[in-house]
Amino acid sequence: MTEFALEQQRQINCISWFKSSFLLLLV
Repeated sequence: MTEFALEQQRQINCISWFKSSFLLLLV
């Protein structure tokens, strides 16, 4: 994997984690 792909993967993980934690706060 290229460094760019790794960076993209990291951003996606961060966004998905943020979304799930935000949903937990709403409940």
